[in-house]
Amino acid sequence: MGKTLFNEAELYLIRNWSRARLLEESMQEVRDKYRGLGKEVVERIREDHPALDWDVVYLCPKSDSGGIGIGRSAWPKGNPYNLGLYVEPLELELLAAGEEDEVEDPCAFISTQSASSTESREPSVTQAVNSAASRLLTEEELKRLKLKGKARKPLWYKLPETRRQLLDMLLDGDGRGFVKCISAHFEILARFIPVLDEVCAETDGKK
Repeated sequence: MGKTLFNEAELYLIRNWSRARLLEESMQEVRDKYRGLGKEVVERIREDHPALDWDVVYLCPKSDSGGIGIGRSAWPKGNPYNLGLYVEPLELELLAAGEEDEVEDPCAFISTQSASSTESREPSVTQAVNSAASRLLTEEELKRLKLKGKARKPLWYKLPETRRQLLDMLLDGDGRGFVKCISAHFEILARFIPVLDEVCAETDGKK
């Protein structure tokens, strides 16, 4: 007897194809609404920081951790990250994961993980960010802050809100609590915009 083409899970889907299609369409609608909240975060930050004219909202990727990135088009670009401000992972699958699941907790960070155009700036950015942290952050913020803790992340910290708390904010009413929470973390990172502007201008001048 030949090998069975479909496994048990696939056979179940085929036998329940109409209901599965409805579920698939509903999941896409959820992803679209979630991505819309991510865009609201970006718009909210830009109201106070209009110079941040670059963004990426990758909350529902097919194979990634999901998140939001905001920066300036004048800052170095790269792959996978431009120099900028980020909060991740925020993918729905991760927020909805059980406490027993081993998944990464959401973090806020400044990234220098770009292409070669940023590598020459990385020591300068790291030094500038580290030097400015004590005057730009409160004592409570400094306690949870990690400096030089991850490659090409001169500043990062785990969000004090748990994945479950973030999910509850998302599910509560119109989701504005979630937008407010994530925006607040970007506001912390945004204090370093003048620092990043200055160090990028200095390193550009040395070329």
